[in-house]
Amino acid sequence: MFENGRANVTDVERSGHPATATTTRNEERTLELIRENRRITVAEVPGRLNVSVGSAYSLIHVSLNFSKVCARWVPKELTEERKLKRLDVCSHHLARYREEGDTQLTVRI
Repeated sequence: MFENGRANVTDVERSGHPATATTTRNEERTLELIRENRRITVAEVPGRLNVSVGSAYSLIHVSLNFSKVCARWVPKELTEERKLKRLDVCSHHLARYREEGDTQLTVRI
């Protein structure tokens, strides 16, 4: 290519479909599908969006940042409310440990 006088290393526009199916529109449509049915599988998404399984996986796990928990899709990041709840529970357990020491770690039946 450079032998023929080409000096630009960027990709030249060409006809055909886009190289990736992870478009903003497909992200929106995938998010709609997940909101409609939290138990939808990665294998079901390609049939609805006309994309490959790999693209569906990328849309769900990479672009939208979801992970499967107990057969439901949930966002990976915690909300502020959830973060505060976790902090409250941890603080409670730490205070209890400071008061009771190792005795709190024993099983009470």
